[in-house]
Amino acid sequence: YQRRVHGDLKMNIRTKIEGKAYDIECGDCSQTFYWLASQACLLYGQEAYPRGKYVPTMLRLHDDVGVKIPHPQVSIRDVVQPGSKYQAEVKIRGKGKEPTEEDKLWYAQAFGKLKDIMNITFQLSLRGTGSTKLPLKDVKVSYEYAMNEELKDEYPHITDKGTRWVSLKRNDKILEAEENLPFGRVSQVTFVENERTYKDDKEIGLRVSYDIYPIVKSETDRKNEKQKREEEIQAKEKKLLEEQSEEKKRKKEEEQKDLLIKQVISQIEDKIGAVWEQIDKSIVKSVDDQNACIALLNEHYGNLFPVFRAYTFQIPLQLQKIFKNRENDCILHQHFFHFLKEYCFGCADMKEFYTILSVLSPTIPNKVEDSLNIYHGLNFVDFVEAILRIAAYKAKINAETNAKNEELKETEEASAGIEVAPALQALLEDFAKKIEENQQNQIKREMIGSNVPQIFRTYFLTLAAIYKLQSNPYDATEWEMNKEDFLRLLGDLKLLDREPVNAEFVLKMMDQSFRIPHDNIFFQEMVEIIYSVILVYPFSEEIPGTSRETTKIMNILDKMKDKYSGEAEKFQVELEEARTKKSYAPRYLVQEGEGGSPTNENNEGIEERESEGNAEGEEEAEGEAERGEEEEKEGAFQQ
Repeated sequence: YQRRVHGDLKMNIRTKIEGKAYDIECGDCSQTFYWLASQACLLYGQEAYPRGKYVPTMLRLHDDVGVKIPHPQVSIRDVVQPGSKYQAEVKIRGKGKEPTEEDKLWYAQAFGKLKDIMNITFQLSLRGTGSTKLPLKDVKVSYEYAMNEELKDEYPHITDKGTRWVSLKRNDKILEAEENLPFGRVSQVTFVENERTYKDDKEIGLRVSYDIYPIVKSETDRKNEKQKREEEIQAKEKKLLEEQSEEKKRKKEEEQKDLLIKQVISQIEDKIGAVWEQIDKSIVKSVDDQNACIALLNEHYGNLFPVFRAYTFQIPLQLQKIFKNRENDCILHQHFFHFLKEYCFGCADMKEFYTILSVLSPTIPNKVEDSLNIYHGLNFVDFVEAILRIAAYKAKINAETNAKNEELKETEEASAGIEVAPALQALLEDFAKKIEENQQNQIKREMIGSNVPQIFRTYFLTLAAIYKLQSNPYDATEWEMNKEDFLRLLGDLKLLDREPVNAEFVLKMMDQSFRIPHDNIFFQEMVEIIYSVILVYPFSEEIPGTSRETTKIMNILDKMKDKYSGEAEKFQVELEEARTKKSYAPRYLVQEGEGGSPTNENNEGIEERESEGNAEGEEEAEGEAERGEEEEKEGAFQQ
């Protein structure tokens, strides 16, 4: 127990001998454990039989943790901790008991030739280091030793000046050595292997330690510490193996990732190369400019193709042809109009938008009366060629502007020297930024990267028929729907009769959604706004299942389908008649399969869908299967 006397901490230690207990005042604990054992023997000798002077042969110290055998010459305060409870157990000579080896060692350190001797242990651990520079033979340790001043007269034969050397012996995977010297200080520890000196353990990556703490441990303590040391070594080795395994795994994953990247880049280059083979080469004149454009298309393929594919997912399966190469699938002209306007691709306002359309002929005819006819759509070759034509137009405008600024006349030679790649790079980089911005918008993100397009695909004919019915030719070009007509459509569907959804709310929503202000809307914009309105419309709780967004969408689309069923059937007939009458077919097709050749305009080699029935159950199931498979492939490929 502890007590304070005049502000100083004092300690009493209960000490037991042969069943008797004594509370010994230790003061500030500056005395040694030899003194504590001797005091206990003195008290015991005053009341034991026969009385006399008894000599201690062992002192064990019990605390909250366990039992330890302190060195008899160590100060008590060097071992005990304030706030902890201690009890000493002293063993005395005689009483018919033979002393153990531990007793003999303790006695020698307390009264004999080892009483002023400390044990110094030097260790070089070779485990868990991973080092290839392990010292295996002829390893020595040198150190500086200085004996305590009060012991120099008692041990005059021991030199305490200069450098001392000792050879290390191998013990399993540990090189170690021990020295027994009078108490003193050890410094300047240096390990030497084959005449090579290591002053810093970081240099060789090995653990270096030496111990001069003079505590004699019991055999049990030694075994426990040895087991603990072995467990620590095993834990380090296990950790090292795990780290090595993780490193190998990481390197393997990086190699696989690098291989996948190379494969993906190779596939993209093959795809862009196949597309480029079908493009009108007169758009980009010089070979260097062509190579630069191809490199840019390769770089931005991960943005261009997913957006293109998102449009194709909205076309019903019975209206599509099945191609081996997805680049041969088609999108509507209405989709392309939306692409130009949504991503401000080459146009900042509607005036530039219509200028771009006039430039794109023959890729996109100036007058398009059937912009909703998939049989007259654009495949990926048409899509890329249109982008190149826009870039070439922008390059020409930039060159003319520069020429005017320099008060020069544009000549045929100057026109021929215009490079398309810089303009294409500017367009594609701006396109990439717009895609990033769209990822922050729930509606725009879901219209590309979720199952929403598949839902609207099921109702495509109904939506397209409504759009055609409500829209009017604008400047004798593509169909467009006036905003007022669109609001009238929403009113007929009872989607403007509950707060906060009203005409003003929807107009504001369109203004916020469209990057380019316009009084009319395209087909894809109509689909997006319908989806947006349905998401925020406060449906009545009486309508079953309206807690789910998908159910809300299908509930409204089913109403539209029932109301305009006749128009949808009529529109499908018109599509087929236009296809036959005008012989619609893709202008370009990417090579189908390995070793094949580009398909001609009569669509030879194109695999028609065997069944084009209108069974919506089959269509939806088949659509879900293809959609899931395609999304999985596209996701893995794009990743």
